[in-house]
Amino acid sequence: MRPSWLLSLALACTARGDGLPSEAVVTPIKVADFPGYSEGIVFDAAGTAYASVGRNPDSPHAVYRLQREHPPVAWVALRIPNGHKVLRDGSHVIAAEGVIVHVAPTGRVLDSLTTAAVGEHLRRPNDIALDGHGGFYFTDPGLPDSGSHNGKLFYADSVFRIALVTGGFCYPNGLVVRVDGRLLYLDDNCNGRVYRIPIVRPGVIGRPAVLATIPDSTDAGLDGMTLDEAGRIYIAHNGVGRVEVLDTLGRLLRRYQAGNLLASNVAFGGPTLGDLYVTGSPGAKSGPGALFRLHLGVRGRSSSATPAP
Repeated sequence: MRPSWLLSLALACTARGDGLPSEAVVTPIKVADFPGYSEGIVFDAAGTAYASVGRNPDSPHAVYRLQREHPPVAWVALRIPNGHKVLRDGSHVIAAEGVIVHVAPTGRVLDSLTTAAVGEHLRRPNDIALDGHGGFYFTDPGLPDSGSHNGKLFYADSVFRIALVTGGFCYPNGLVVRVDGRLLYLDDNCNGRVYRIPIVRPGVIGRPAVLATIPDSTDAGLDGMTLDEAGRIYIAHNGVGRVEVLDTLGRLLRRYQAGNLLASNVAFGGPTLGDLYVTGSPGAKSGPGALFRLHLGVRGRSSSATPAP
């Protein structure tokens, strides 16, 4: 029989609804090295991982493919690749310098999208979030440290028509659509804020509201994000080497060590989606990059899963 104090602790954890391991028992494990700073981690339906590698002038800019028990290999060459998602048909969409690239499962480039319907040129698309209608949202903060508060959010529909959704952010970065398709979470690298944004219909949003402001973000910046099956939000905190975990009310549940000081993006993977993978770099963006794995034992959302329509 369990001691009464242990039963009480278990009931308390269940009541909180987190079910997450404590920070003390989660150790980042390095699973791959890259020749440059890494971002845009994603997994396809077969469990193959892809990571964007760029920023280093002395190494090739490319999306790398990682198959189990094999070292990373360059898959498609792109200038400063970043956010990445796999569509329902198995093709890929990748954010890169001034462009969203549509790529076949073989790595062949199918299309390069550089302008919105209003004729506005893309600057530096950052991260991508799938919706339930065959389209996707993506952030375009422009150049770092511009100070213009001219960061933008775009939407591409199922036939890749791009429309401007809204502007006025400082440096919008990571984003993800909630599983029911009714809400978009977005973080801003400038101010440590995480926003909850109602989705009225595809490409049309309501008024953004601040869900949370993450501590220490004045020394760093929030980056890519993902969700688990319980709806919790996992955010790579670039510059402080952590993964921040929020509940749906914006309460900070955990602050896991990321392995990479410059943690850039996160995605769940593994046979049961119980491992969180973190891209970035242990040091400078101009140096080598790495991929770390955190075993959390909770079931994450697949990086190729689409929300409800």
